[in-house]
Amino acid sequence: MAAKDTQSRTYNVPAHILMNLIKSPNLTAAASLTVSVCDDYRMIYTFKHGVSFTSWGETVTIQLVPVAENVTNLYITSECSLPTQIVDWGKNAENITKIMCYLDSSVNYAMMNYAQPPVVNQAPVQSVCRNCGAKLLDGAAFCTSCGTKTGT
Repeated sequence: MAAKDTQSRTYNVPAHILMNLIKSPNLTAAASLTVSVCDDYRMIYTFKHGVSFTSWGETVTIQLVPVAENVTNLYITSECSLPTQIVDWGKNAENITKIMCYLDSSVNYAMMNYAQPPVVNQAPVQSVCRNCGAKLLDGAAFCTSCGTKTGT
């Protein structure tokens, strides 16, 4: 069984914000990863880390689990690619730390730019008759003053 490390964290942000950050090229650059699989439906993302002096490479899996509208659990597992590698010399923990640091620093910025739909409080439009200018009742088909058809 290959050496692996797992961590989890809860973020108070919608899942789609984290999903966009995870799929960002900034993450792959920050953690020296290449994208392997992106499953948006199940919210599971797999990355590969190449061979280095201390490792035969690692597979990093990130899973998002929405808990509430603006709460998402994130689970990260980094596992050595070589099944017989039982010592990872801290590479798995390092992969996870790089990803967590990137996400932690990016989440606040992403939330500041997260566009919530604006709440528009429009005053009700007062309808008037185009013939005589009298106020029309809501949903009225004809003006009560002159009898002109309102067009509704």
